[in-house]
Amino acid sequence: MAKATESRYNRRHVRTGLDLPLSVSSISPPGISTPRQLARALRYWAPVAGYAALIFTLSSMSAPEMSLPFFWIQVPYGDKILHAGVYGGLALLAMRAFRYAAGPNGSRYAIGLAVAATALYGVSDELHQVFVPNRHPDVWDWVADTAGATLAIWIWKSWWPTRRRPPELDRQVQGISDPAG
Repeated sequence: MAKATESRYNRRHVRTGLDLPLSVSSISPPGISTPRQLARALRYWAPVAGYAALIFTLSSMSAPEMSLPFFWIQVPYGDKILHAGVYGGLALLAMRAFRYAAGPNGSRYAIGLAVAATALYGVSDELHQVFVPNRHPDVWDWVADTAGATLAIWIWKSWWPTRRRPPELDRQVQGISDPAG
């Protein structure tokens, strides 16, 4: 019986030098077991990662006021408004990714997860500025980041209250398996 099981195992999986099966599920995050699910996750999470990389790049600049339009320097609290807008965009992308590509629990708690993830990224951004010449962390920047994330999601939720999850996520939340997935 053991020999039959082993031969079926060999036919279905490519064996690695470590005697582990190599498949999408062995190299991907939990909950992603097919190439289709991996492509879906990348479609929603890649914009979040790209936007976060853009924020990191802008945060790495020693003198960002030289690159900003003159308008932001003259407006009272212009940098805080800019922080709120930028992190509001990150929160909306994160909410979209949690809602459509993080499974039933991620979908259920997408708003809270997006605000929390954005706030934590804001903390890491402020800590990153310790290592950038002529920059310093500011707790009020983090407050503006978190307020912008919350405000952007609140506006989205207020203006589009009837948005629904895609049907395949509704089936997952209800516990019905997806035959195509």
